Amino acid sequence: SFALNRWSGKKCYMFGARALDIAWGNTPQYWTWRSRRESRFPEIAVLREVRWLLIEVTIKPTILTRNTTYGAYFVYKVIVGEQHGFEYTPVKTSVYEFKEEDGSEDPHLDAMPFNFFYLKALRFAFPREVLPNARGDSWMEIEMGRYYVNDYIDERSWLKMRLQEIEKLHTKTGLAVEGIELRPLD
Repeated sequence: SFALNRWSGKKCYMFGARALDIAWGNTPQYWTWRSRRESRFPEIAVLREVRWLLIEVTIKPTILTRNTTYGAYFVYKVIVGEQHGFEYTPVKTSVYEFKEEDGSEDPHLDAMPFNFFYLKALRFAFPREVLPNARGDSWMEIEMGRYYVNDYIDERSWLKMRLQEIEKLHTKTGLAVEGIELRPLD
């Protein structure tokens, strides 16, 4: 979905779950697709069970407002009574630009800076920055990272937003994914 910020007039985007690249997202054994009245999209993705979690979206930064810093937010819910596997293991998130060169995909992922977040609020103390925030629309969010859109954007540039937990291969269940939102911060 597309909107303009009420105060600045800058572009905002929300990429629904169907627009995301979800590893094994079309395999019913791992993910299901459901409609939820509290979602702005016709369907959300609901995690049944995986050990390897990878969700990402890739866009052209030319669709964004220039000279603007954007925050990328993963929007989700944990399903009470069905959620397992996110209690003590953080997910890693990243927002980064890469260039389209000779058809190569985004190289050097091992060298990428990642942010760490817990998708489920824990009972014991953690720095507030690594815990999810409640939104006013009944969903939760974590800030995946930030991206500054320059005045000049190379046409070969792509922007990727990624959430992953691929190191601790224990079972993960009960995550409802609405999407990834890009909002201007300035």
